Amino acid sequence: MTAAKKAPSPDLIDQLLAGYQKPEDLIDELGLLKQLTKVVVERALQAEMAAHLRHDKHEPVANAVGNTRNGNRRTEPDSPGKPSSQVTPYT
Repeated sequence: MTAAKKAPSPDLIDQLLAGYQKPEDLIDELGLLKQLTKVVVERALQAEMAAHLRHDKHEPVANAVGNTRNGNRRTEPDSPGKPSSQVTPYT
C-alpha cells in the first residue's frame, strides 16, 4: 500500500515562484516548469527501473549473478559457415 500524498504547502509554492515576474519566465527554456518536468521524469524512470530490477541504483544485489543492470548473451553467427558463437554485451 502506498502512502497518501499531500499537496505542497503554500510557502513552498511561494518559494518556487519567487523571482518570476511573467508567464514566459515560468515556461521558457530555463523556466520552473521545464526544471520540474525534468526532475519528475527522472524520478519516475528511476522508480520504474528499481521496480523492474527489484533493487535501487547502487544497492547491493541479492542474486547469484550479481550484476543485473549489465550483462551479456550468446549470439549465433550471421553466416551458416561459421561454427563458433560469440558472447555479445547487452547495450
